Amino acid sequence: ASWPAWIVFIFACLCYSNTLSGKFLFDDVVAIQNNPDVDPERDWLKIFANDFWGRPILDKYSHKSYRPITTLSFRANAFVSSWTCGRWKDFKDKCSAATWSFHLLNVLLHALNSVLLRCLLLQTLGQEEKDATFATALLFGGEIV
Repeated sequence: ASWPAWIVFIFACLCYSNTLSGKFLFDDVVAIQNNPDVDPERDWLKIFANDFWGRPILDKYSHKSYRPITTLSFRANAFVSSWTCGRWKDFKDKCSAATWSFHLLNVLLHALNSVLLRCLLLQTLGQEEKDATFATALLFGGEIV
């Protein structure tokens, strides 16, 4: 990897490093904390029959939002968090290491996406636009949405 890629990656991580100590907020509470599909001890196949929020997709109160890959990633993260915090249902709202690991994964994925954006732009625009691709990746990496 080239030094611009490392700079983009580190910059994006630094921009979002303040989120690591944060709690679950807004949709996180429903989508992660209170979602039965995120619990590693429950039947993982139900993820494919439930909506994003853990409600059966055919239920009349279902949001019909179907994102099983995202829910699987939340579940994997909950499993990893359980190594330091114990059983998910016992710690999901009490262990700061749980939220920390979820936020860390999000920060790392965002930083990686920032680098991948630069790679895509370099392939599309060519090496003669390397400064513009670097600047664009930095803007994307540091953009607070």
